[in-house]
Amino acid sequence: REMSFDAFVTAVRAEHVESGLAVAVKTFESAKCAADKAKADERDRELDVLRLVSELGHAHIANLLGLYESAQGWHAMLHYCGRGSLLHHLDKLRRKKMAMCEGDTVVATAQIASALSHIHSLGACHRDVKPGNVLYDGQRWRLCDFGFAIVCAGRRLKRNVGTHAYQAPEMLSLADGGYLGRPVDMWAFG
Repeated sequence: REMSFDAFVTAVRAEHVESGLAVAVKTFESAKCAADKAKADERDRELDVLRLVSELGHAHIANLLGLYESAQGWHAMLHYCGRGSLLHHLDKLRRKKMAMCEGDTVVATAQIASALSHIHSLGACHRDVKPGNVLYDGQRWRLCDFGFAIVCAGRRLKRNVGTHAYQAPEMLSLADGGYLGRPVDMWAFG
């Protein structure tokens, strides 16, 4: 099943030939990146963060398993999480007039907190933490979609990115000299 994230990125479910594992393959189209420097910069930033956070692997991140280049573009092979997003699970419960039970909430919260702690310990931030970017693989919740992630350490950031409903107040008002990555991730997480 193919999903198009935007004008230059597509993702498909695939099977890794050597291991037989289901994987997600996110492709960044070369032609569109070559024609638009901003898209090439976005691709490079996302791949840099994915390489960094996946270097040691983390149980609660949709880790980068491999990166391949072809004439079509760069292909990022990622851990496949086929059981849907946290948003999907919450919506299903809401339609039934139910909520996530406390035990499941504690597990999901702890797992995503662990992923964010890992990312932040490496000097990176996600900048688009939301239920739609938390996927379930059948055993655990994993943070995914590093399209707005950046290696920032303690540097103040000035670009307003992410999903408006989950943005920290300092991202919405950049007049104060920008924002720090970790606090905006934690605001969205809360």
